[in-house]
Amino acid sequence: MMRVRSLTEGSLSRGILLFSLPLMASNLLQVLFNMADVAVVGQFAGSRALGSVGSTVTLVTLFTGFLMGIGSGVNVLTARYIGAKDNRGVRDTVHTALLLCFTAGMLILTGGVLSTRALLELLGQYL
Repeated sequence: MMRVRSLTEGSLSRGILLFSLPLMASNLLQVLFNMADVAVVGQFAGSRALGSVGSTVTLVTLFTGFLMGIGSGVNVLTARYIGAKDNRGVRDTVHTALLLCFTAGMLILTGGVLSTRALLELLGQYL
């Protein structure tokens, strides 16, 4: 039997903590991913490559934060529909969010792939 948790009942601080744990874990994983990139590139490539990886961390964090922000907005709408016991609203919100996040991810991917050469030429790094 599946246990249903409600953030509208019980301790508010405990509910907020439980809600924020996945967000904190995803940020920690992002930092560990960046550290692994730096460690591997630092071990096997030169200082220029290491500088390149370090300079892209901000962009990766920006795009990740953007998609996480969309997810937070979806959480608000989903919670609102759950509180109103509107199952159709929950289903529609989740499906729309899935389509929106997939589309945003594809746009970011396409923009990154198409602009890579121009950005590297601006930085003087294209070989």
